[in-house]
Amino acid sequence: MQTDVIIALGSNLGNPEENLILAIEQLASLFGKSLQSSSFWQSEPQEMASDAGLFLNAVVTGSCRLEVADLLLALQKIEASMGRGANHGYHESRCIDLDIITYGPSRLEKPGLIVPHPRAHKRLFVLLPLAELMPDLVLPGFDLKVSELIGHAPNMVINRLLRSPALRPPASP
Repeated sequence: MQTDVIIALGSNLGNPEENLILAIEQLASLFGKSLQSSSFWQSEPQEMASDAGLFLNAVVTGSCRLEVADLLLALQKIEASMGRGANHGYHESRCIDLDIITYGPSRLEKPGLIVPHPRAHKRLFVLLPLAELMPDLVLPGFDLKVSELIGHAPNMVINRLLRSPALRPPASP
């Protein structure tokens, strides 16, 4: 059975654009042709030192056959393959961060995972890219559409990049 999923991506170390492109390419192996990506958005760091560097963010949507625990493990493997340690801190810079925003239409709470992401409704760097793809979506447990949640989220400096992410063609065998 396929489940609709939303994943948020963020990066502020190394080459954030390349990091997001590489992560999206790896996510494509989980989601196949159903994968859709927002534009990339540049944002100031939140709840971090002001010198942490700007973040690049995006959101992808798609359908996959993985159970939520297996999806979380797959995302953690992608993060690890890109150099993010398993014992990373919450307020630290990162080469890649992959968060499950939604998994199907329901709320879930399991050890190490709460869906929808408990802070997604307060983060413009999630809401603005998501609004490009699904402005009328109502996150599980909320009454407002994504496009309406934007007006209730704390203000921050964030800018949509004029270019949409262009994925590289698959490598030749």
